[in-house]
Amino acid sequence: MKIKLNQSIKYIDFQKVILLSWHINQYSLKQFSEIINIITINNTMRFIPQNNFIILSTCNRVEVYIYSANSQSILNEIITDVNAFTKNIFKEELNPHINYGINAIKHLIHVTGGLKSIAFGEYQIQGQVKSTYISAIKVQKICSQLISIFELALRLGKLIRSNTIIGHNKISLSSLAIDLLLQLNPPKNNTTILVVGTGKMAVLAVKYFVENGYNSFIFFSNNPKKEIKGIQGINYSILPISLLIKYFKIYKFTFIAISPNAPRVSINLKNKPKYSIIDLSIPQNFVNNNELKIINMEMLKKINPYTIISLKTCLMKCEKIINIELTNFINKNNFRINLNNYVNNTN
Repeated sequence: MKIKLNQSIKYIDFQKVILLSWHINQYSLKQFSEIINIITINNTMRFIPQNNFIILSTCNRVEVYIYSANSQSILNEIITDVNAFTKNIFKEELNPHINYGINAIKHLIHVTGGLKSIAFGEYQIQGQVKSTYISAIKVQKICSQLISIFELALRLGKLIRSNTIIGHNKISLSSLAIDLLLQLNPPKNNTTILVVGTGKMAVLAVKYFVENGYNSFIFFSNNPKKEIKGIQGINYSILPISLLIKYFKIYKFTFIAISPNAPRVSINLKNKPKYSIIDLSIPQNFVNNNELKIINMEMLKKINPYTIISLKTCLMKCEKIINIELTNFINKNNFRINLNNYVNNTN
C-alpha cells in the first residue's frame, strides 16, 4: 500500500536564483541616480511576474533578486532595458554585477549584516532589508522561495551582530560623515547645525551630533508642520526649505539628506566665509569650490573600512557563522528536494 504524502513540499532550486546589483562605487552619482529611477517595481514587472523578484534599493545600492526558471533571459532583458535608457544619457553601458544561486544568497547575507556597506557594519541596512522584504510580501505577494532567502539573510544579519563586534559599533553613513567632518573642521559645540531633510538619515545625524556635544538644530523641510519622530528632548526648530538660503549664509555647518526628487539647493557663495557641508543626497547638491568643505558620497566611497575598526578577527568570525548557517540551510533544502523526489516516485 502506498503512503499518501503532501505533494506541495517547498524547496529552493538554486539554479533559479539570480542577482543583479548596481553599487554606487561603480558609477558617478548622476549615473547611480538614473539607475534608481529605472529599476522600479513597475518597470521590472514588464519582464517578470511581481511575485518572482524583490528590489532592494538603498543609498548606495540597487539590487534585483530574482527567482525564475527563465532567470537568464530575464537578466538579459533587464540589462538591455537599463542600457537602452541610460546610454542615451551617458553614452556608455551601466552593467550590473551578477551573482547566481548560493553566491547570490550569500551576497544578500553580507549586505544585510553590513559587511558590504561603505560604512562597515552599518546598522541601518538591516532595517532597510527588513522593510523591503515586508513591503514585497504585502504589495507583491512574493513566492515562498524568496521569502525563505530573505528570512535567512535577516536572521543571519541579526546573528552576526549579536555574536561579533559589529553589533557594538553603531556605524552609519551619517555617523561616518560626521566623524570625518569633526576631524577636518570641527564646529564649536554651541554652533547651530542646519539639517536639510527630516527622514531617517537626518534624524540619525542629529542624534550622532548630540552624542558629540551639539544641541542646537534647525531642520528645513517641504512640510515644516510635520512632526519629526525620534528626536524628543533635542533643541530644534523646523522651517520651510525656501528659507534655507537665508540661514545657510549665516550658519557654517549643514547636513543634507534629501531624496533625488527633492528641490535642489543652489547657493552662490562667492566672497563668503568658508562653509562645511555634509551632503548625502543623490545627486549631490553642491560642487566643491574654495568656499566649501564638502563631505559627500564620493569622499565616503574612498574611505577604507579597514581603517575604521579592527576587522580581521571580526570578519573571520562573521564568515564562520555565515558558512555554518548557510551549510545547514543548504542541507535542509536538499532534504526537502530528496523528500519531494521520493513523494513523486512513490505516488
